[in-house]
Amino acid sequence: MPDNAISIDNFNIIRSDRMEESGKSCGGGIANYINKAWCNNSAIKSKICTMEIQVLSAVCRPYWLPREISCIYIVAIYCPPSADTKVASYKLLNNVNSIEQDKPDATIIVLGYFNSLKPKLPGYKQIELESHTP
Repeated sequence: MPDNAISIDNFNIIRSDRMEESGKSCGGGIANYINKAWCNNSAIKSKICTMEIQVLSAVCRPYWLPREISCIYIVAIYCPPSADTKVASYKLLNNVNSIEQDKPDATIIVLGYFNSLKPKLPGYKQIELESHTP
């Protein structure tokens, strides 16, 4: 599907379509929409697509950041309900650790649909939001 089919005015899209490695035959994927008024300098840092987890890590350099923060990483994830959560946690932790080692002064935001995944990310505060979708 082309980007213009899912575009939103005044937002850049960074996306990762589902790949064969996920065990699914069609459709799906994850995306970050980044407001152009906040940041117009963003890129994909890494993608993971397996049966256990899909991860899209994007690096953003907004127009303004405090001097102490070099950039912001947005790590979007989807963990299917049937996933092996130990494997998924391991892959997510490795991804986040890689970012921390590469850019120790970056801010990292991990968000997404975790289902039964309860990752242990030392030094991170986890906020759970209730979803009331029908």
